[in-house]
Amino acid sequence: LREKKISGAEARNILEENLEDIGSLELLSERLLHLSQYQKGEKVLAYERINLGKSINVSYKKILPLARKKNIEINIEVQDNYIEADRVSIEEIILILLDNAVKYTPDGGTVSVSSQIDGRNAIIKVIDSGPGIGPRDIPRIFDRFYRVDHSRSKIKVSGFGLGLPIVKRVVELHHGSVSVSSKIGSGSTFTVRLPAV
Repeated sequence: LREKKISGAEARNILEENLEDIGSLELLSERLLHLSQYQKGEKVLAYERINLGKSINVSYKKILPLARKKNIEINIEVQDNYIEADRVSIEEIILILLDNAVKYTPDGGTVSVSSQIDGRNAIIKVIDSGPGIGPRDIPRIFDRFYRVDHSRSKIKVSGFGLGLPIVKRVVELHHGSVSVSSKIGSGSTFTVRLPAV
């Protein structure tokens, strides 16, 4: 505001950066609120019979713009699997996993998401072709505010380390489990198991 000689392009650039900062702060406050509500039991879950395949497609459509921006192909292999769950929360955790996968996958890479029934469980898998997670980090990635250091991989990812703790808590509230398998340089696979109908 004090700079009298600022050009329109410079002002636009500053405003765009400010909007990005506002968006990041909004996401931070939203995720902190959600995590707190889940942990304290304040967020009421509305259980209903939901089609897991449809919920994955809803989350896929939301992440598609970011994937296209990075020229990342998302492969979907879902079936009409049904679970008794809170639809909004399930779509939120799928979106978090897809968002992480796209963010950590280099431009031009691939991400896969699938669902299937295995015995009494519905299984969701999200696989990325990112830098992978080291064995020291894997036990801590579901801790609040923990972020993996990818300084060697040239991939810079913004975030606060709150998405995966939300995933873990939501899955626990649904009497399921979440796990990750990964190897440096070979991407990561996140697996969510939920009781099937």
